[in-house]
Amino acid sequence: MRLALLVCLSTVGSVSIFGATFTVNSTADALDAAAGNGVCETATGNGICTLRAAITEANVLAGDDIITLPAGIYTNTLVGEDNSNRSGDLDINSNITINGAGSGTTFIQAAAAPGTASERVLQFLFPNITVVLNDVTIRNGREAVSLGGGVNVENFNQAVTFNNCVIRDNFSGFGGGGIALSGTRTASVALNNTIVTDNTVSGNNDRAPSPGGGGGILLNYGGTLTATNSTISNNTVTLSGSSSSLGGGIGSILGTVTLTNSTIIGNKATATAGAGTYGGGISLLSGTVNIINSNIVKNVAWNAGGGVYNQEGTLNITNSTVGENNAGFGGGISFIAVNIAAMTTVNNSAIVNNTAAEYPGGGGIGNYTEGAANAVFNLNNSTVSGNTAGVGGGISNSAGGSGNAVININFSTVAANSALRSNGQDGAGGGIYNEGEIGTGISVVNLKNSVVANNTTGTYGAGPDIRGIITSQGYNLVENTYAGIFVTTAGDEIHIDPSLGALGLNGGTTLNYLPNPGSPLIDRIPNGINGCGGFDQRGVSRPADSDMNGVAACEKGSTERASAPTAASVSVTGRILTSSGRGIANAVVAMTDPGGNTRFARTSTLGYYRFDDVQVGGTYIFTVSSKRYEFGATVRTITEETNNLNFVAP
Repeated sequence: MRLALLVCLSTVGSVSIFGATFTVNSTADALDAAAGNGVCETATGNGICTLRAAITEANVLAGDDIITLPAGIYTNTLVGEDNSNRSGDLDINSNITINGAGSGTTFIQAAAAPGTASERVLQFLFPNITVVLNDVTIRNGREAVSLGGGVNVENFNQAVTFNNCVIRDNFSGFGGGGIALSGTRTASVALNNTIVTDNTVSGNNDRAPSPGGGGGILLNYGGTLTATNSTISNNTVTLSGSSSSLGGGIGSILGTVTLTNSTIIGNKATATAGAGTYGGGISLLSGTVNIINSNIVKNVAWNAGGGVYNQEGTLNITNSTVGENNAGFGGGISFIAVNIAAMTTVNNSAIVNNTAAEYPGGGGIGNYTEGAANAVFNLNNSTVSGNTAGVGGGISNSAGGSGNAVININFSTVAANSALRSNGQDGAGGGIYNEGEIGTGISVVNLKNSVVANNTTGTYGAGPDIRGIITSQGYNLVENTYAGIFVTTAGDEIHIDPSLGALGLNGGTTLNYLPNPGSPLIDRIPNGINGCGGFDQRGVSRPADSDMNGVAACEKGSTERASAPTAASVSVTGRILTSSGRGIANAVVAMTDPGGNTRFARTSTLGYYRFDDVQVGGTYIFTVSSKRYEFGATVRTITEETNNLNFVAP
């Protein structure tokens, strides 16, 4: 196998060191009459202040300026490429804060409809500037031959923050359909309670010496992205050409990405011809990605990494779900080393219900080396379940070059995965597939304090639980070792049923298996032995006296039976509203739980909806469908009775 390397009557008084304040009063796109005089007014006079005029004044004046942008649709109608804010996109060159009236009522757009603009919406040109945008929607930008269809952040030490914003329906012919950090390693973008959705990258990639992509967001050779309580959804990359294309949702080349309490959902990376595309949700080419308390779900990649793709970078996933993603290789997570090492660490997480193709498989996780460097994957206190591929339904590991492919599994549960080829019969390694040495490097799977059970292959398949050499580091339970090589050591048990309960939250925020009473997993690892201690997948303290014999010990696998918290249930209610505050009847609200299970509620005549029996502690994705209105997805961690979770139509 070969994977390619891839505003306005001016309210200004005297200008202070704190800058000026402008209030926009016109939705027209017209120039400021006298830039730098401290008055936002167009040539028509009468105190008319446009958004472009306000930005021009703020660009010239000293200090940190504020622009107040009332509800309205602000369309860039002055045509022409220009970097001084006189036409085309809005050029911001100084410290500015733009305060909208709400993302559902305040729109900054490059054209009235998607795909018709001649330029992007916003561009940040000068170095060392700080820009904040609050409560606006940025939409309908189009940059056919360069980066950043909606927003381009392109110089040193620029810090751009979006609070309660929406970036949607933008297009780039190369990379960063919604937002691009283009060519500077010191620029940063922060997303807080922000949605990046329905942006597109499409075109031919031959002109670039490097990969393109990032349907939602692209970090092009550096930069920093932080997303908190935000959603990256339904973005698409479809590129042809000889260079690789990265990231349906987020593409990062040598950048640093940190996602916290966020969701990457429904993004897609495909290719029409030429080299492959990688990372339906997130693609990492060197650099670092940190995913914390987040959900990477329902993304698709043409080649590898349906949820997340890591090539020669550092990927850390904590307290998160990677679920229902699809790819050719590594349906949930794919990582590869060529000439630089790749390191992936997953802690306290669930990798569930992902799908990969027949070979090289890896429905949940796929690890591969192609050159001289090593690829190392660490799986701790986590669950791998319900994944499917031709080989390695749960996990696939292959060394295809001179570097080593190493997977270390500790206190984890690999269960109910399937290896099935297209004929439905002859898969291999339903739980774990370790291919062995197909290059000069070695492939190693180390198993410690873990459970591999209840996995399947087709009728004539080989190795329902394991296929290849699995190295024991003690205190494991492997139900079926046939067609695999597993030499038992201290505390190991084989060929017995682990007696797992049903897959569920079981008091946690990510799906897991709780051992049934009397399970052979209970209290099998003595306190202080083989790493027994700390916390389980749900954050429950280890060890515990689960069998009530007066001696605390650890369970094998990802969860402790004793001391499991009892999860309360609450109700979630709200309204679906028009921008004028009128309730929308017969809208359908979908609520997806951390395991990917979705419930639906239809709104009443006045637009109210309700969900009962919602388990607390989980992070849920809410989406709304209506015949006349479009809504972005929102993510909320439910910790108590939740009222007024409202959606307002744009």
